[in-house]
Amino acid sequence: TFPISYLAQILGFEVPLTRPESGFNSFDPQTVPLRFKQHVSKDPWLTVPQEGTFAELVWKRNRRKRNSSIQNGGVVIPAMLDRGHDISSLVGEDDELDYIDPMWKKIVDQFRGYDETFFSLDPRLGQPLTISNDCIKFAQEHGILSHDIIFRFAAIGDELLLSEIAKGANHRTEVDVFATALKNQTEMFVIAQTKDLKPIGYIHYSFCWYKLTEHQIGQGETIGNSTLGMPSATVNLKSPTVSEVVIYVRGVYLISHTNSDKQAMGTTKNDSCPDEGLSKDMEDTTSEMDGIELVLISLALEHARYCNVWYGMLEMPVKMAKNLCLYFRMTLLSLPVDNSNATLKVPLACDLKKCSYRYAILLKKGRKANIGNASTSEASHGKRTTQERMLVRLPSTEEVQGTCVSSDGLSVIGKKNHPKSRNNVSSFTSASNKARSIEFCVRASADAHSSASIGSHKLSLVENLGPAELAQEKALEKTSLHDAVSWDVIRVFKRTKASICHTKAINVIQRGSQQDDGTCTNVLNELVKKQHELVKIELGFESQLRSLLQRCVDKRIAFESEDSRKKRKDRDKFLNDYEAVLKRRRDADLAWQAQLEQDMDAVCDICKDGEVAIDNQILFCEACNVAVHQKCYGIESVPAGDYFCKACRFFDRDKMRASRSFGGATAPKLAPSPLPICCELCPRKQGAFVRTDTKSTGAEVRSKWVHVVCAKWQGLNYLDDPAKKGVIENVSALKMHFRCQEMRCCLCDGMRGSYNPCREPGCKKAMHITCARATGLCTIIHPEGGLEVPDREDGWTLCCPEHSNIDPLSIPEGSVTIEQLVIAAKDFPPEPPPPKPFYKMNGKERRLYLEDPDCEKEFLTTLEIRSEGARCAVCHIRDESEMKQNSLTRCSSCRCVMHLACILDKNKVQGKYICASCNYISNAENRTEDSEVPQCHMCNQKGGVLRKAFATPVSKKSWKAKNSAFKKSLFGKQIWCHAACALWHPSCLYGGDEQKGVDCSNIIMANGHSHIESKTFCSLCGRHDKIKLSCLSTGCRASKDSKKPFRFHVSCARQAGFQVDLTETDTEDEPGYSFKCMHHASSQYAFRAKLEDLIEPERTRAGPDLNKAEGPMSFAHASRLFQWAITVMQSLGWAWRWEEWWADNGDTWEPLLEVGQREEDMTDEELKIVKSTPESRRDDVKKCQLGAFGAALRNRDYDLEEGDDRIALDRALKAVLSTSSLVGPLKKNEIEFFADWIGRAYRSKSSLLGFGEDKIPVATEGKDVFYEDGSPKFELGSRPLPGKHP
Repeated sequence: TFPISYLAQILGFEVPLTRPESGFNSFDPQTVPLRFKQHVSKDPWLTVPQEGTFAELVWKRNRRKRNSSIQNGGVVIPAMLDRGHDISSLVGEDDELDYIDPMWKKIVDQFRGYDETFFSLDPRLGQPLTISNDCIKFAQEHGILSHDIIFRFAAIGDELLLSEIAKGANHRTEVDVFATALKNQTEMFVIAQTKDLKPIGYIHYSFCWYKLTEHQIGQGETIGNSTLGMPSATVNLKSPTVSEVVIYVRGVYLISHTNSDKQAMGTTKNDSCPDEGLSKDMEDTTSEMDGIELVLISLALEHARYCNVWYGMLEMPVKMAKNLCLYFRMTLLSLPVDNSNATLKVPLACDLKKCSYRYAILLKKGRKANIGNASTSEASHGKRTTQERMLVRLPSTEEVQGTCVSSDGLSVIGKKNHPKSRNNVSSFTSASNKARSIEFCVRASADAHSSASIGSHKLSLVENLGPAELAQEKALEKTSLHDAVSWDVIRVFKRTKASICHTKAINVIQRGSQQDDGTCTNVLNELVKKQHELVKIELGFESQLRSLLQRCVDKRIAFESEDSRKKRKDRDKFLNDYEAVLKRRRDADLAWQAQLEQDMDAVCDICKDGEVAIDNQILFCEACNVAVHQKCYGIESVPAGDYFCKACRFFDRDKMRASRSFGGATAPKLAPSPLPICCELCPRKQGAFVRTDTKSTGAEVRSKWVHVVCAKWQGLNYLDDPAKKGVIENVSALKMHFRCQEMRCCLCDGMRGSYNPCREPGCKKAMHITCARATGLCTIIHPEGGLEVPDREDGWTLCCPEHSNIDPLSIPEGSVTIEQLVIAAKDFPPEPPPPKPFYKMNGKERRLYLEDPDCEKEFLTTLEIRSEGARCAVCHIRDESEMKQNSLTRCSSCRCVMHLACILDKNKVQGKYICASCNYISNAENRTEDSEVPQCHMCNQKGGVLRKAFATPVSKKSWKAKNSAFKKSLFGKQIWCHAACALWHPSCLYGGDEQKGVDCSNIIMANGHSHIESKTFCSLCGRHDKIKLSCLSTGCRASKDSKKPFRFHVSCARQAGFQVDLTETDTEDEPGYSFKCMHHASSQYAFRAKLEDLIEPERTRAGPDLNKAEGPMSFAHASRLFQWAITVMQSLGWAWRWEEWWADNGDTWEPLLEVGQREEDMTDEELKIVKSTPESRRDDVKKCQLGAFGAALRNRDYDLEEGDDRIALDRALKAVLSTSSLVGPLKKNEIEFFADWIGRAYRSKSSLLGFGEDKIPVATEGKDVFYEDGSPKFELGSRPLPGKHP
């Protein structure tokens, strides 16, 4: 939820931090300028800043007078402007950043002074008490603090010392008050004193929890932040009450000293002032803050940082408030109208993330130098100013450390120095514009005894001093100090007297006439050259940066959309409802526990009878406490030990109870916790449960339960299956029956489960049997014990309260009211209505239906048994084709589809067709111990439409002495072949003896184990075995160096999508059998053409642009789409092999022209022609990971234990479908359509795909199926799963 402009600036774009006039939607990531690109022409490194103005420019703030009146907290302060006060220095100027920290914004809006209602002390944060030695040392090094001053925390016994300091600061406080405060761990004092223990001052502060009250945003107030590209909205909101730990400074007190004493402590008359807390001797508003006072405040803030406290609050006089705003960047919250009273305090807030003691000390040092007498400084001949130019190695981003806590518990800033060796030192790790556009001006002083080399001094790094500001002598609006580190001075260039006299900025590149020895100019020119190279490298990342920014914009638009807002609102409502449900369940559990205590008189939960017999005892479950009769619950005998009901045993509560027993003793019985189940037929949670039969849909099956009493009143029976002993029949149909009738319980008003109607004639009310029992308002008739049907005709019936004659005085104690039933029923949502028939669903309903894995599996099961759009497994002609007049037939066992004419088989059994191989397997008489499962001897594909085959050796004499070997050979055993393999091989006699099958004698070698031309290999699977056919195209060559054509197994070529089909000939009785490789196949066999065939039926239904896709869809239409998607997915499964062929030579796709169109009159764009080269196609293959995707499909790597990895598969498919050189220019909705149906084909796990267990085995060696490094092409190996990561 960060503003887009904030993210854009992080990525390096030039986005102003101002409110956009045109609104958020006008932001275009493709046109917003890059910051470093804007500075190419005016590179800040090419400008040499003016010399000798460091202190003046660094510490001079931009004093902008605000023309409009400042109103804060109801206190109008234009009067302060009239008195000449500089309010801009008092009011915080970080409004543009407040949106990032809403807690800081609330503190600024609310805090107006100390109020015990909102503050509560927290003693835990007072430990440990740590003094920041870094702060003290830094102040001493810069002359702000004398080395003779020490700081420590006050301890018990220092009350007299604190009282003495307070008295010297004109703030009289009783000693007992200090003694009480020191005993309180929440209040802390830091004392400043000399080494001879002479007191100087102290600061008093504490850590508190500050309570932020609820803030009501009224009508018309704006939330959000449009200032930085965030769309705003005008709404009524109420933020929750929160608390934040803050540091509250109660006062800073210094003893008033003489000027000599001040000089001894390291302060002077110009930079010292009396007590800023409550001093009576108030000086004018221009008085500077005392150095000791500054260090005291810094130590308190550093202690707060160490305790992980990031906000501060205090109340100080106006004069001191001004100094705090100046040195510590605090925010003044209000000002008094009358400023004549200097002791009047004003509230301030401090954000510790915006202040630094280093900044305050350096600022104090600079102001101290400016406040001093300039003439005196110039008259001092002991000091000299030297202007030199230095080449300095800047610190890297890793070396510049922020505020942290060291191992000794002290605050550390920038302790990490540069290594002495420059060989292993890297420059800026990220050459961003912020780093490159910084200009550095330094002032270094050296005494007479120090080394003359400037490189031996530590120089502070100053940020945000751009060359434009330095050259034009502009005052800085904001100044912040980077962490102090040691600079690595590489070289110092001496300046001539002429150049030293220059007081204005000199541009080396523009003038080129700088008066030096020439070395400096040469070095700068070399740096400029390197800088241009760096900018050139950075420009290479522009496309990636814009892509990242575009993703940020898209996500932000989606986040701000109405749908997203509605989802967040629904989520909040759901969480609130869920909390309400938990509360109701807790109340219900307490009520149930109370009911159980009342029911200890042993009443059966099923029959509500308390009578017992020797063979029909009442047993209590040791886990859930439910009471049941033996016969009511089906308990054959009373167990010797503890008894557990069926539900508790199912969830292993009996084992949990046993685990709590140890040492011969049993742990005390705990209160029963609710079972993680609910009745499928009523809204009651507790009771005697029995499990129901659940239909398995392939997904994880959740056990379902019903009350025994509910099952009895609905006439349900136990299953006869011994493996499911004690399980009730499935209740899904029963529940759906009542749901279709829109029935609801007249007592609990719920629409869940089953109901029993009122027996009164004409009454249409119905109710749950458990609800009727719970209220005690209904007449219920059933036999005693509930075991037998009574003699009366109205047995097992009940009446609604309206037709029941129940005496109110006879209602059992503890009965549930109807209002309580209604509340309890809300925990159980109504049963979902039965889904619409598929052909009546619109697009949205269809998508929601198919998003459910169970529903999609049921849908795919329906499609697999339909024949619309299916191909004959033999001739490969679809059902709609006109070439075959007879319809397709499906084997009821293996589900293979074929034309009966193609296999010359008319074996029908009771209206169902069973193919020859399935009939052979099912018929035990045809099976012997030596017989094998039917499999094609001509290829390696499993299953398929098989026909019997036989082979006769040329000479039987050689086999007479080898009878056992003959039976094991292809001549002696029963062999099978795919009908397609036999039809396409010209040496096979397909229509021979119908009993024996296909004659394969001409393709089997005399040894009876191998086939002819077995030395050749299949160009797809790489195997040398079985029968291969050559491409029938004249001049086909498998490679440039080969004179032989491509050769494939028939099943490999057909599954890969090559041309293995019948073609029309002049003779109708003799169809042609085409067999061509990828390079010579007709255009309709190109991969792109297969996609066009898939979408063509959808365009007929939904229009050319698919703008009517939301309309209904028939099962016949869905079946056609599914069958075409199977064809596309089959081809993709072999992409690991044909990707290199396509990359080298492209495909044979040609545009399909409509009637009246002429190709020569149309442009490439109209014809949808995508031009590509082998190099561009190879790049496309790598980008979409085509080969890896084919290998992942082949091995079903997208299958997971908990279901298919839909997201990864969808990403991978869209990557392939976005490759225009392979699939053509597709629109977004077309890509979505293809990814939806092709992914659905994968999830169908159809055997036609040839994936997983159904895949065709490939060779274990060979350059065709292995890469040069030895890794297989047909497996992912070390390659990442395509689509797994976005």
